[in-house]
Amino acid sequence: MPASARPEPSDLTKEVAAIIKGLMVRRGVEQQKLAAAVGVSPAQMSRMLAGGKHWDIDQLFRATAFLGADFQAVVLDAEQTVAARTDVSPVAQDDTAADEDIDVDLDTEHLSRSDVALAAQRGRRKTDQPHAE
Repeated sequence: MPASARPEPSDLTKEVAAIIKGLMVRRGVEQQKLAAAVGVSPAQMSRMLAGGKHWDIDQLFRATAFLGADFQAVVLDAEQTVAARTDVSPVAQDDTAADEDIDVDLDTEHLSRSDVALAAQRGRRKTDQPHAE
């Protein structure tokens, strides 16, 4: 990677952008006004709010100040949200449950072969993906 290339925005960056967008909506602030307050072009602000461009600390500070939000609270909220999404703790199992077989009886008689094939072909839908908005 060249020295000037930046990595893709992280989940934290995307979550911060989602929080800023939510604040904008709740306060009725237009994107162009926020862009002017932050000191970026409307196109750059659009990429930042979409989570596709990094925020520098000064830009984020100016955005939170303009929106009347606490900078530290926005960052902490974003950090906790991302951590909650990625923190998957193992479920405690008792010894008796580990030895039992669980039978699941699915009623698939009503599905035709074409229904099953179509479902398999579709794969994951966009709605199955987590999003930060």
